[in-house]
Amino acid sequence: MTILKGVRVVDLSQSPAAGLATMILADFGAEIVKIKTPEDDPYQNLAAAPMWLRGKQTWPLNFTNSKDIKKLHRLVAGSDVVVATAKK
Repeated sequence: MTILKGVRVVDLSQSPAAGLATMILADFGAEIVKIKTPEDDPYQNLAAAPMWLRGKQTWPLNFTNSKDIKKLHRLVAGSDVVVATAKK
């Protein structure tokens, strides 16, 4: 199904719930750009992680690098949705 074709989503999240939400958006045709940072994602080694990462492009970015921050700003400015999780 491609009801969301043309919708760009930037996924900055690190949680199974957000991963599932963006997976469903991808299933319906949205373009998902998953940002991978050098810090470890505590959920990346769960058995279900490959499922919720399906259908997504992965861009490695380092938020301490000014060039990567500029890339992120351009990406977000050109997107329709940003999904993020907050740390406690």
